[in-house]
Amino acid sequence: MEDYNSTTSALSSSSFFGYIIEIYEKIHSRVLDLNMTDFGRSFDCQQTQGSQKTNFLPEFLLQIINSISDPIFVKDRQHRWILFNDAMSNFIGHNGEELLGKSDYDVFPKAEADVFWEKDELVFTTGITSENEESFADIHGVAHHIFTKKSVFVDEVGNNFLVGIIRYLTQKKRVETELADQVKLASFHVAINAAITQSQTLQTTLKRCTDAMVKCLDASFARIWTINYQENMLELQASSGLYTHIDGLHGRVPVGMFKIGLIAQERQPHLTNKVLEDPRVSDKEWAKQEGMVAFAGYPLILNGNLIGVIAMFARHPLSEVTLDALELAVNEISLGITRVQTEQALKESERKYRHLVETSQDIIWSVDTQGYWSFVNQAVRYIYGYEPEEMIGCHCSDFEPPEQIQENIKVFSRILAEESVFQYESVIIAKNGKRLNLLCNASVLKDQEGNVLGITGTATNITELKQAQTYLVESKTILRQQAEKLEETLLQLQESQTQLIQTEKMAALGQLVAGVAHEINTPLGAIRSSAGNISKFLEQTLEKLPMLFQSISSEEIDVFSNLLQRSLQQESRYSTREERQLKRALKAQLETLGIADIDIIADRFITMGVCHDIEAFIPLLHKSNGLEIVEIAYKLSELKRGTKTINIAIDRVSKVVFALKTYARHQPSSEMILANLTDGIETILTLYQNQLKQGVELITKYGDIPSILCYPDELNQVWTNLIHNSLQAMDYRGTLTIETDVIDHQIIMNFTDTGKGIPEEIMSKIFEPFFTTKPPGEGSGLGLDIVKQILNKHSGQITVASKPGKTTFQIMLPIQPIKENQNV
Repeated sequence: MEDYNSTTSALSSSSFFGYIIEIYEKIHSRVLDLNMTDFGRSFDCQQTQGSQKTNFLPEFLLQIINSISDPIFVKDRQHRWILFNDAMSNFIGHNGEELLGKSDYDVFPKAEADVFWEKDELVFTTGITSENEESFADIHGVAHHIFTKKSVFVDEVGNNFLVGIIRYLTQKKRVETELADQVKLASFHVAINAAITQSQTLQTTLKRCTDAMVKCLDASFARIWTINYQENMLELQASSGLYTHIDGLHGRVPVGMFKIGLIAQERQPHLTNKVLEDPRVSDKEWAKQEGMVAFAGYPLILNGNLIGVIAMFARHPLSEVTLDALELAVNEISLGITRVQTEQALKESERKYRHLVETSQDIIWSVDTQGYWSFVNQAVRYIYGYEPEEMIGCHCSDFEPPEQIQENIKVFSRILAEESVFQYESVIIAKNGKRLNLLCNASVLKDQEGNVLGITGTATNITELKQAQTYLVESKTILRQQAEKLEETLLQLQESQTQLIQTEKMAALGQLVAGVAHEINTPLGAIRSSAGNISKFLEQTLEKLPMLFQSISSEEIDVFSNLLQRSLQQESRYSTREERQLKRALKAQLETLGIADIDIIADRFITMGVCHDIEAFIPLLHKSNGLEIVEIAYKLSELKRGTKTINIAIDRVSKVVFALKTYARHQPSSEMILANLTDGIETILTLYQNQLKQGVELITKYGDIPSILCYPDELNQVWTNLIHNSLQAMDYRGTLTIETDVIDHQIIMNFTDTGKGIPEEIMSKIFEPFFTTKPPGEGSGLGLDIVKQILNKHSGQITVASKPGKTTFQIMLPIQPIKENQNV
C-alpha cells in the first residue's frame, strides 16, 4: 500500500462515496503501475466544467472497499460503525451484521472502549488527522503492531463521519527487531574479539568484555571471575552495568559457594528466565526490587581446565540467540584470559630474570666461539671497572695478563668439548691496572637446534679471599713463632720456680717459696693449654677455610667477615647467669627462625660475644653447612681469646711477684680506673675452670653492682687467693658460692665454701704474714695478708665466719671510695 498521507485531500469531496472513490483511484493508480490496465478501463469517468464527478454504483464501491486488504471503517458522530470492509471484520473478529450500528462499548471491554472513544472524539472535535503506531490484541489474545490513520469527513449537508484505515506492522517490526538483534550480536562478538586481542592487562580485557555484555546483550550487569587455584577461590576481575566495583561481597567467592561458586564446582552453565523462582538466587527481594528476570552463568573452561566464571542478570528474558552468542563468547573469553595470563607471566618472568642479571654482584657473561664478548651484565662496572658497552665486541684476552691468555685458551677448548659446567680460576686486569682473581663457572652455549654459539657463565671476585688465605698462612707462621716463644717463656718460668724453691730452702723461707710455686704453676698451665689450643685451631681452620669460601657467595663472605669482626671486637664477658639468660633468649630466637642445631650455635655465639642483633647472620645459619660456618668463625675468634688468655696468665705470674713486692715494699701504683668487680671474679673462675670441674659445684649469685674506681689487677689477686683457699679447704670437693650485692652504698661480696672450716683458736692469726695451716711447701702464708693490704688500699674490709661445713669470707668495698689510705 502507498503511504496514506495524501488521503487528507479526500475531505473536500462532495459526498462520502466520493471520498471512497478517491481511495479507489489510489488503488486504480497502483493497479496501473502493475500493468493491470484492463481492470482500470472498466470504469467510466466523465468530466464536467469546474468540477470532477465520478458515477459508480454503491454496490460496486463496496466491492472495491472489501477488496482492500487493510481494514477500513467509518463511524458516525455517535461513534457507531456505519461502514467497514471485510478486512475490518476479520481484524476485530465480528461479522458485519454484528458490528453495524454498534459502538466500541458493544465489542470491547469498557476500559479499552473508553480509550478508543477519547481518541476518536479528539479527531471529531479538532478535525485533525490522527496517525499512530500502537499495539492491539485481537479476540484471540494475539498482539498486533499496527499503524492507524483517522480523519473527519463532512458530507454535503454537514454530517461528520470518522474514516479510519489500519495497516499491519507486526511483520515489519519483527524483521526490524531481528535485524537489530543481529546487529547487536555482531557488535558483541566484534567487541569481545577486540577486547581479547587488543587489551594489555587482564582486568582491562575483561572489563571491555563485561561492557560489551551490558551494551550489546542488554544485561543489567555482568561480571567475570578468574580462578585462584592456590586458595580455591574465584576472584572478581571485571563488573559492568548496575554494579561496577570489584571489591564487594562477591569480590572473592569460594568454589562451591553461592550460585557462582557452584557453577565453577559443577562446571556446568546455569540459565533461567525466571529469576524469582530460581532456588539458587538467594536474595529474591533484591531481584524483585530491581526487576531482574533472567540470569545466565557459564564456567570458563579451556582444555579441561577451569579458568573462571562469567555471569549476567537481565530485566528481560534471554532468547536462544542471545544465549548462543554468549556461549560462543565464553570460549573466546577463556582463550583471551589464558593468553593475557600467559603474556603477563612471561613478562614477569622476563622482568625477574633481567632484574636478577642486572643486580647480580657476580659477572654474568657470554662469549662467542672466537672468544669475543657478546654479553656482560652491570657487575663488570664494579669488578673490571669498565662499562658493559666498552667490553662487548672485544676479545676476552684484551683484559688478561699475558701468562693467563694461553691458560684460558686451554680452558675454553675444554668447555666447548664438554656438556657439564666447568669451574676454573682466572686472573684479569681491571681498568685501574690492578690484578684480580676470579672464580668462574662456565658451560657451552647452544641454540635450539643444538648448534654451538659460544660459552656462557658467571665470575666471582675472589681477590679478597686469596688475600685472606695468604694472610692466614702468614698468621699461622707468626702464631707458631709466638707459641715457640711462649714455650720458651714457660721453660724460663719453670726454671724460675725451681730457683725460687731452692732460694726459699736456702733462706729458710720454705713457706713462701711453696706458695709462690703454687701461684706460678697455675698460669703456666694456662699458657701451655692456650698455646695448644691456638695450634690446634689454626690447623683445623686453615684446612676448612678455602672450602668454606667456595661454598658461599661474595655477599655471604661479607656477612661471615662481619660476624668474625663482631667477635674480635667483643671485649666484655658475661656472668654465668647472664650467659644462661642470653643463651635462652638466643635459642628461642633461632628456633622461631627455623634454625637447626640451636644449642651448639647459641653456645658458640655466646662464647664469641655475639648475643644481640644477629639478624644479619641468619642467611648463613639457614645454609646446609651453617653449623660448620659458625664453628669456623668460633675457632678463628678463639685464636684471639687464646692469645688473651696467655697474656692474662703471664700477667698472673707478674702479679705473684707484685704481691711479694707489695708485702716487702709498699710503693704507690698507677691511678684507679673504673672496673666491674664481677668481671674480675669471672676472669679468675675461668683460670680455675679445670680445678672446678674436678668435683666442685659453683654457685654464683651476682647482684646488680655498679662499676667502681679501683685497682682491678690487685683486686683480682684478692679473688684468686680467696677462691684458691676455698678449693684447698674443700680438697677440691664441695660447693663454692660467690654472692655480690649492694647494701648501704657498699658492695658486699661473700665467698662461701663447704670445707672443714677454720678452728676458732687460729681465727685471729689467719691474716698474719707467713701464717698457714698447710703442710710445709704448700703455702707461703702471704695470701690473706696480701688480701687484707689490698682491701685496705681500697678503704675496704674483710671478715670471716667459719664452722665445720661452712666458711664465709665477706668483703666490703665503698662504692665511692674514700681517699687512698696513706699508711698502706
